[in-house]
Amino acid sequence: MRLFLFSLILVVNGVLTQRIYATQIDTLKNNGKGTHLLDSFLFCQKKSNFSLKGLYNSQIFEGKNSHLLMPDAQRTQNFNNLSRSIFKEIPGLNIWEYDGSGVQINIGARGLSPNRNSNINTRQNGYDISADAYGYPEAYFSPPAEALQKIVFSRGSFGLQNGPHFGGSLDFIIKEGEKDKLKLSEHITYGSNNFRKSYTSLGGSLKNWKYFGYFQKLQTNGFIPRSKLDQNVLYLSSKYTSPNHWDIATQYTNMNYLTQQPGGLTDSLFKANPYQGNRSRNWMSVNWHLFGLIFNKYFNEKNTFNLRLFALDANRKQVGTINLTPEKYDDYNINRDLKVGNFNNLGFEARYSSEYKIRSYNNSLLMGIRLFSGETSDQRGFSTAGDEVDFDFLNTNYVGNSSFLCPSINSSFFAENIFRINNSLSITPGIRYEFLQTEVNGYFLDGRDTGIFTIENTEKSNRDFPLFGIGINQKLKSLELQLNFTQNYRAVNFSDVIIRNPNLLIDSELKDESGFNFDIVLRGFLKPNKVYINFGLFYLDYRDIIGTGEITNQENISQPFKTNIGQAYSRGIESLCKVFFDSPFSEKSRSSIFFNYSFIQGKYTKGNESYVGNQLEYLSPHILKTGFSLSIGKRLTLNYQYSYQSKQFSDAKNTLSSSNGLVGIIPSFSLHDCSIAYKLNNCVVKFSGNNLLNKSYFTRRASGFPGPGIISGIPRSLFATINYNISALK
Repeated sequence: MRLFLFSLILVVNGVLTQRIYATQIDTLKNNGKGTHLLDSFLFCQKKSNFSLKGLYNSQIFEGKNSHLLMPDAQRTQNFNNLSRSIFKEIPGLNIWEYDGSGVQINIGARGLSPNRNSNINTRQNGYDISADAYGYPEAYFSPPAEALQKIVFSRGSFGLQNGPHFGGSLDFIIKEGEKDKLKLSEHITYGSNNFRKSYTSLGGSLKNWKYFGYFQKLQTNGFIPRSKLDQNVLYLSSKYTSPNHWDIATQYTNMNYLTQQPGGLTDSLFKANPYQGNRSRNWMSVNWHLFGLIFNKYFNEKNTFNLRLFALDANRKQVGTINLTPEKYDDYNINRDLKVGNFNNLGFEARYSSEYKIRSYNNSLLMGIRLFSGETSDQRGFSTAGDEVDFDFLNTNYVGNSSFLCPSINSSFFAENIFRINNSLSITPGIRYEFLQTEVNGYFLDGRDTGIFTIENTEKSNRDFPLFGIGINQKLKSLELQLNFTQNYRAVNFSDVIIRNPNLLIDSELKDESGFNFDIVLRGFLKPNKVYINFGLFYLDYRDIIGTGEITNQENISQPFKTNIGQAYSRGIESLCKVFFDSPFSEKSRSSIFFNYSFIQGKYTKGNESYVGNQLEYLSPHILKTGFSLSIGKRLTLNYQYSYQSKQFSDAKNTLSSSNGLVGIIPSFSLHDCSIAYKLNNCVVKFSGNNLLNKSYFTRRASGFPGPGIISGIPRSLFATINYNISALK
């Protein structure tokens, strides 16, 4: 019945949008003059990894440090969609993993916080999925790996095109319906802690239009008591291709989940039992509605117009005893803190690309504009006592209640051009001009002494700024050498300027963060289709970092003070080597070994004396991932992955430990993951095990939800998955 209803929804969606979209040109090969839309520079039998170059899908990749992942090629290798498995071949990523569900991907790099990808421009099919890319740049969901055609991750060098984020851009590209074919796919997984996940997708084509959709249901009791999760994801798309050289696509995504949050731990509690939860009253609910429309007009083979419209209607609700330190237990007789956020935005991106000749070489121009209007509301107050799910405010008169409305407007213009000097050398300069307007309007109720009074908080800021970058790409037979310099920028977030504590003073001259990324990368095959390397050096300059210091008031009392605390850098090596070889068990089967290692240094160099000379927080000097995929015959595949991450600090003061667990060292850890998959016709059966040695570890210390305190990593977990596909020609 579920499958029938799901299929009916897809058909109805397609019928309603029959005049909508077609296949984009997915692969245009090299024309012999040095210009190409997609160059499969990295290619192997399993298509596990590509390197995008040139002008492709209204984006320039020439001279940029980008990575292309093909999740379908990793299907038998992923260990239940663990982020450390999906992104295993991208060097230097610091990943927070703490719930084992894959609902949220938390990625940071080069000393940038992984918190909900807040330092990365996170997209789906080329448009934003975060709440507000500048004002509240947090992504509360990520699509399931089963639904993905590819993942494109680009370092900070991509900031001129998709936004100035220091961490770069992450784009999840969803599958499309196959031409002249109807395909049904089902994935069912059972695992430890009553983990249950089903994924159903259906895609196909009818004359000039394609359709694709999926539905995922995920439930788990969690590996910590009182950490259950219930998630649903629905995606519907339809595309129409006109014979007049244009296409249009409509897309809709709904993700909702409800999770119980057991709270964080102190160091002593973690040592005693890392899998204990002291909270039964903390709940979080997320409901995300994302709409997208993509239009392409192909004037001729050299001139293309791309339009992306997107809208978000979403909310996030959290209730619990967040102000309790981890060692204190719930008091069921007091009312709980309630935090509600609503996010509504509308965005528009238009891009025009053109190829033209200078001498006998084809050059490529990309230019575009972005218009964005967003509205974020934040309300905090009290909900009921007890431990039931209740996201309703008691009333608005309680001490600590606050209400803020934060609108934002962003407009930008960007342009980049690939100048080909000869058949092997290209130079790609670019510029991005940003205008940003952010506002904070609201209040909170303060109850110091005996009275309750209102503190108003009104902030409005307009600023504009240019960003510049340049990339150089030199082909060296089967290798290529890239150099790139790009300026980056992080706007003051709404959470930076909202006053919720009268004891926390905020600098009236608070400035946006700025800096640049510099990359040198050598990549390509040492031996065709056998030995691939990606070796890079980088330098990240990070200025006007926003943090909390101290200031002495008129009464000579020290108070916390949010301001621009200083300047820092990170630098290091990011490397990947992957070797492909014929399986010793079958001449017709291919296997591979990979080695991914990064060495990073980062320090505060100027600013607050308490921080100068300290190591950047969220920076792990050594990150190592290695493993293999071994094919045994045509049907059996064995996969293994080892992950190591050295210790890191959780705050700029480099605090070694704290009694409440909120700050301190995050110790080093090493993990072993393994899976075995057997393929029979259209069916794959897979058994996987994560953290096989059952090591106790953690990747973050939270100051608020889902803590506060240490958030334990995932213990040994076992899973069984069956995947079957049914295809029929039309």
